[in-house]
Amino acid sequence: MLGGLAAAASTHAGTIVFDFGSAHDAIGSSHTYTVGGLSIIATGYDNTGALTGLFGKHNGGDEIGLGLVNDPTHDDEIHYGKGFIQLDVRDLIGKVRPGSTFFATNSTTHGEEWGVFGSNQSDHYGSTPLLTGGIETLQALPGFGQYKYYDFVELNQTPKQGDNFLIHSLQTSAAPEPAAWATMLLGFSALGGLMRHRRSMRALVAARTPFKRC
Repeated sequence: MLGGLAAAASTHAGTIVFDFGSAHDAIGSSHTYTVGGLSIIATGYDNTGALTGLFGKHNGGDEIGLGLVNDPTHDDEIHYGKGFIQLDVRDLIGKVRPGSTFFATNSTTHGEEWGVFGSNQSDHYGSTPLLTGGIETLQALPGFGQYKYYDFVELNQTPKQGDNFLIHSLQTSAAPEPAAWATMLLGFSALGGLMRHRRSMRALVAARTPFKRC
């Protein structure tokens, strides 16, 4: 469903898209995705907190994204009770626009329910998810800026309803560089000065114009 949302690693119209299906097959327990000078590190953990392998799935349709190799169904997705994927977003904090960071999941067409947990500790996620769902449309990453890590976990344990899913992508927008801000402020200042100069000239012309009686 979301296969066309992002290119392998692309930027366009100020939007930065991290496509987690861009690295294919078994890619080790940790993988860094870098786009537009920003990086996200994905790490796979099993349910004991030990490292486990990531799998970049690219089967087309909604079977594109990042899962785990320990999926007992051999779907190579994040399976209930088998672990979680942690995204290290520290490099984005302070460098992207507030409220501009979203994520999307994939392979949730059989009633899967994912949970997103925020954490400031690696290899660990809390007891209460910040957000749960089962849809594949873009969702705002909750509490962005408060957490160094986001953990993606499958919450549904019923196979008939679906018990695994993929992280498809993360999308954000870079904040302007300080130099860009300085240039914008300089431009606004110059514009303000020009407007003040024009008002002064109009006032001067009006003062020198003789009053005409009707």
